[in-house]
Amino acid sequence: MTASDAVGLPLTYRVELSEPASRRGWWRVANTGSGVQVAAALNELATRVDLDNAGHAADGHCWYSYEVRWPDGVMLEAFAGSIDAVLIPGELRGLAAILVSATAHGRGDS
Repeated sequence: MTASDAVGLPLTYRVELSEPASRRGWWRVANTGSGVQVAAALNELATRVDLDNAGHAADGHCWYSYEVRWPDGVMLEAFAGSIDAVLIPGELRGLAAILVSATAHGRGDS
């Protein structure tokens, strides 16, 4: 696959979050879409997490993991670890920006 082949092809993504100060599931989303579509979904999730954080005490760390893969299954971005709940929306928005840039320019591994 050339870099130009990757532009516009669907990415597969998965994001999982635990509730603050808990390992109980809070958000789990996964889907497939273009870089712009995935970025829009991540930005929407960031807004929802912001609202959830504002609605109740977001004290504590969450388990946060995500994977984003190119159409051929090669990993584009991934993370798994503990993060302060109030930082998650910014992390999701940052990931969205990375995906828009990466898919606009293709993989660059040809």
